[in-house]
Amino acid sequence: MNNNTEAQLSQNKLESIANQTNVLMSPQFNVGNRPISISYLGNTSITEESVYVANSGSNTVSVINPAITTVKTIAVGDDPRFIASSYPFEDYVYVANYGSNTVSVIDSTNTTVIKNITVVDDPRFIAISPLGESVYVANYGSNTVSVIDSANNTVIKNITVGKFPESIAILRDYVYVANSGSNTVSVIL
Repeated sequence: MNNNTEAQLSQNKLESIANQTNVLMSPQFNVGNRPISISYLGNTSITEESVYVANSGSNTVSVINPAITTVKTIAVGDDPRFIASSYPFEDYVYVANYGSNTVSVIDSTNTTVIKNITVVDDPRFIAISPLGESVYVANYGSNTVSVIDSANNTVIKNITVGKFPESIAILRDYVYVANSGSNTVSVIL
């Protein structure tokens, strides 16, 4: 999403709102049940831009192409909770599937799941390194962060962090993990 548009998830519809006027724009897009996370994938052409929505209640991802007002539905793992794009480095979208302990990898060039990666327990959040080489997954149920090598989409390491890792931020070479159960922030180098 750009700075002129924000997303509001309500009654299983994605509603685009212009920040400057706060007027509901048309169209509204029907998506799956319980949309919970959203990510933008921008390519070089406006017709290739897409918005990806994780629908935790229907175990799907909705792919919205705003230029031609279409929605495609992709089946992923159980209870998808977070979604992140690796663009511009790769054309992959990563989906944390909380209920199946997997991360689905969607190839955005053909909008299909190309791999389901098993992670430790209850993946809740995903962050991608600044150059796109690593994908970090906060595993809420195991107090770990899984590191995925994006070149071959495999887990290369599981790192123990504080209790109940919720989210991740990356600044230069440092990965910061917010741990809600221990009131700490872990730092991974």
